[in-house]
Amino acid sequence: GDAVTLGVGGNNNRTILFWASASSWSTNDVIFTMGDNTGTRHDFTVLSWTTHQLKINTWNDDYYVQLPTTPEQWNHYAFTYNSSSGDLNTFYNGSIIDTHTFGSVLDTKGTEDIRIGGENYEWGKWPGRIQEFAIFTGTLGPGYIKSIYEMQDSFNTSSFAPTEGSASVADVFATVVHEGGSAVALDNVFATVVHEGGSAVALDN
Repeated sequence: GDAVTLGVGGNNNRTILFWASASSWSTNDVIFTMGDNTGTRHDFTVLSWTTHQLKINTWNDDYYVQLPTTPEQWNHYAFTYNSSSGDLNTFYNGSIIDTHTFGSVLDTKGTEDIRIGGENYEWGKWPGRIQEFAIFTGTLGPGYIKSIYEMQDSFNTSSFAPTEGSASVADVFATVVHEGGSAVALDNVFATVVHEGGSAVALDN
């Protein structure tokens, strides 16, 4: 499905979170992408950049976030956008490491399916693994992000954590849509994926 269909297009509030590791860190490898390149702030893509940076690409209004530790290992990422303030917070392992205020509203388009770990109109595939990818139709607070990170961290560092080649899209974890801060049951799951070895995965309804 596309960003508009899933309720996170245009200038809507949104939270995207996931765990990721990489076999290497280079420029222009897509972690996730939504929207398109038809106009300013029509895109919403997060990709790796040189010297352990992230590039947050919205098209003609992009910026970069320096990561504090080695990102090739398993780390937890979260991005929360508040449409009222125009702030996009970047979280790394449960803590805010950057707040960026856009000069104008986002206008994320719905012309392309959301893609996780796969190339988009310009950039390449993610050279690693992604798990616990979730999209929420709202802006989760720092406390929620921290608690999700801490809850999942004990699993990801255990003997049950996925290893290269051991996981497939069928071996997935629950991912839920969050509506207005209310709790959701597992039967409200809309999509969940595990990304392995650079293969593109489309998010469907």
